[in-house]
Amino acid sequence: MARDRIEQLAIANLKRVLLKSKYVIPQILENDKTPSYDGDLLLYSTEDHTKNKIQGLIPVQVKGITVDKFKDKCSYPFAWADIENYYKDKGCLFFVVHLLKSNEEEYRIYYKEWPLLELQNLLKKNQKKILVKKKRKAIKKL
Repeated sequence: MARDRIEQLAIANLKRVLLKSKYVIPQILENDKTPSYDGDLLLYSTEDHTKNKIQGLIPVQVKGITVDKFKDKCSYPFAWADIENYYKDKGCLFFVVHLLKSNEEEYRIYYKEWPLLELQNLLKKNQKKILVKKKRKAIKKL
């Protein structure tokens, strides 16, 4: 499958799941060339999406890959500069979307929260690989 198609399917599937919440507006772009980020999630305190109900903005990075079969967890290599950027921006929500090679309509979404303290510790350790665990209750396969 072509790289641009993988990215488009990954983002479309992620948006579909996120839009199930009435409090989250995904602002994630396809074919985005912004370094370290693919967009953000706009969070509201109520279903009324007015300026005074905005709770915050979470930067997000989305990676899509094809797999032969699904696993309970995945790992994904990253550029060290991304972690430094997430730290500078006080955090990030990192998604990896697995698309099944035999049926591109089937997918699983994994995510990793990158809070500031964890990023700070990671920078100290100089770790080169992240582990992104699937959390079934937070994000489900459609």
